Amino acid sequence: MKKSCLFQVFLFAVLVFVATMFLRGYIRGCRGSQEDAAVVGRRVGGSVSSQDGQGEDADESRARGTGIEGLSSLPVSSLMIDAARVRGLAVSERFFFVSSFDPNRRVGYLYKIDRESRGVAQIRTVKEDGRYQLGGLYVSADSLLVPLAGDETDPVSSILTLDTRYLEIQDAFSVGCRIQAVARGADGLIYGYSPDASVFYAWTPTGEEVRKRTIYTEAEYHDVEFLQGSLVCAGVENRKATLPGNMRSIFHVDGQGGVIDVIDPQTFTLLVRHRCYTRTPDQQWVTSRGFAFFDGMFYFVPDEGHFPTLMTYVLDGVTLSEYVPSVGQGVESLGVQ
Repeated sequence: MKKSCLFQVFLFAVLVFVATMFLRGYIRGCRGSQEDAAVVGRRVGGSVSSQDGQGEDADESRARGTGIEGLSSLPVSSLMIDAARVRGLAVSERFFFVSSFDPNRRVGYLYKIDRESRGVAQIRTVKEDGRYQLGGLYVSADSLLVPLAGDETDPVSSILTLDTRYLEIQDAFSVGCRIQAVARGADGLIYGYSPDASVFYAWTPTGEEVRKRTIYTEAEYHDVEFLQGSLVCAGVENRKATLPGNMRSIFHVDGQGGVIDVIDPQTFTLLVRHRCYTRTPDQQWVTSRGFAFFDGMFYFVPDEGHFPTLMTYVLDGVTLSEYVPSVGQGVESLGVQ
């Protein structure tokens, strides 16, 4: 009887000791993660978003690992639309263009929004050959470029060209893959990538495939711009997306942070990565969903639904050529095979 009591006391003491050490390790691990984030924030210039740390200077922002590296935020506003699934953003001198789709009604929407009032100037519904899922779009002087996909069972996408005045379809071609977003390069080629950003493509304006490459950047890109001779892709980290198909169900490490990646359009390799540490009140990374650049400003629409948030950032302590390098400027590729 005494031996049994002694054994129970001993076992209880061991359990208390193990629990204590576990809690101490957990707390230290949390502190370590915060310190690591602060170190990363100091390596490359940081900034403060309007939701996280507004009012801090750049040094304080970098120390906390907040904002978007190399950028500072401007006041936040809202777009006067109700978008079920925001997928893309483009900016011209007078207008914002937002692409979205409604999965219940199975129809896509293009919004033309006045930049001054934030009110809707025009709405166009889009559905072609059963396809309704609009992606990230690109605007030039007088035309919009946007991919249109169907359900996941449909392996084909349409690349549409619309005029910016009436949002009427002017031209289209089909590709045998699902495309997330597109942009037109200075060379006249149209660039796009798969929904998980594992395959990049380049086509002629008539749809002839010029280049195709599988890449591994451990990120999913939601929208893209063509700047300084490079592709600038906004999205979120997602190591699961780069794993072989039979491994994706094992590892679940989605959404570890936001990213702005600069990709060489010739080789489709990663030149530089700028990290985003800030989420919206709806817990979306700022670099999620719509992204555009115009006249020195970076625009993001990370939320969706009723009156989605429009967030604006400007360069902080760096030039555009430094922030968006290109191989033509002598920058070495940092891409992975």
